[in-house]
Amino acid sequence: MGFCRRPVILILSSLVLLLYEMTDSSAQDMAPIAVTIPRELESVSIRAVVETTECSVTCGLGSKVEKRCLVDRSGIQQDCEVVRVDCLTNWVCGMQVFTMKVGDRFSMDCHLPSSATRGGTKLYHWKVALGMVSNNDNRFRPLNNKNSTIVFESIQEKNAGTYRCDVQTEDDLKFVKRVYFAVRIFTPGIIDIDFDKYVINKQKLAVMAEGLTTQHVDNKVEADGGISITYAGIASSAGLFTAIVVLVLVWSKHTAKKEVLEE
Repeated sequence: MGFCRRPVILILSSLVLLLYEMTDSSAQDMAPIAVTIPRELESVSIRAVVETTECSVTCGLGSKVEKRCLVDRSGIQQDCEVVRVDCLTNWVCGMQVFTMKVGDRFSMDCHLPSSATRGGTKLYHWKVALGMVSNNDNRFRPLNNKNSTIVFESIQEKNAGTYRCDVQTEDDLKFVKRVYFAVRIFTPGIIDIDFDKYVINKQKLAVMAEGLTTQHVDNKVEADGGISITYAGIASSAGLFTAIVVLVLVWSKHTAKKEVLEE
């Protein structure tokens, strides 16, 4: 039995000695190291940013104002200056959505704001995804336009889609802005997005359903809605068909009531 215990005791003793050496060396490594600053550097000051404003834009290349001072080892500030510098928080500016009528004049502009101070030439890269609203890069194809704007003197249905503009600085080829323009086109007479006209026509149909004459309809709509109107026809063919159906139903109901009263 004693022969079996001796190797175990030797092994345990070796492990204890090993752990002690490792702990001792770790303690030595963690001990603070004294650093001596050379005398030549004791009077050195550094120029640091002590105050700054927020970026002038939330996306794309903007500017901010910084206060820079010489700061010595004791934290004393001197020889301060206020400078305007460029800032770039997020270069992707998201999507802007526009709804236009066929024949309207429309322009898109992705020019950088005048507050940006970075000089040099800017490169503008335009792409388009026709007939859809998308930010999927695989949907876009290049446009032959190197300017910051695209202008349509008379926009057409074929021009509907999503336009993407990337702005790049020529000196370091860094992209500083990306913006999407989603353009939706509708044809007058088929789709009408005039909300006031929609409300007026809806009021007229409701009043005509009561069996009143055209003059009574105009007077009642003007009194109820507070909108000075003249008689306006329904713009679309679908709306005109609906109005005719309503008038026929109202006339039939009025005729039936009249026959019942005469009997």
